[in-house]
Amino acid sequence: MRKALSYLFALLMLSSFSAFAGTVDVTVSNLGAGLFQYTYDLQGFNFTTNQELDFAFDASLYSNLSNDQVGADFTGTIVPPVPPPPDLPGLFEITPKVNNPSLAGTFSIQFDYTGTPSGVQPFTLYTFNDNGSVSTETGTTIAATPEPGNISLLLVGLMGVLYGSRALMMKTVR
Repeated sequence: MRKALSYLFALLMLSSFSAFAGTVDVTVSNLGAGLFQYTYDLQGFNFTTNQELDFAFDASLYSNLSNDQVGADFTGTIVPPVPPPPDLPGLFEITPKVNNPSLAGTFSIQFDYTGTPSGVQPFTLYTFNDNGSVSTETGTTIAATPEPGNISLLLVGLMGVLYGSRALMMKTVR
């Protein structure tokens, strides 16, 4: 039983780590009539002026990107999605004005969405090098508040593991 719990703990720990230096938590706000807002909380980034952080918006799900806000040390740019064909994603580009900018302030964007957005979204950090090359690091935003369904599934699974271990212990005692 302890061995199984050790494996489960190790799996959970490994799945929570990322090779990416920074993390982005996102809060989803429903503004009504199909209009939503993502508010981003950037953590662990040490930006330099040769970098750009881009959030991608799938053209088949998002439209009318607007009202972007960024911290005082940043510039924000919206590139609207292009629906199929050619199906190009929209972008919310965040570029620092200074090295090691403050991450304080609001980083947000509003958009139209069909359905309910999950808050899980790909992003890319571009670093433009002096030799003309570009290096990239990719990541995925983390929904700031887990959906109740996910928590329920986790609790049901944990109860199943505990019940199974109890039944196994009772069997060995007899």
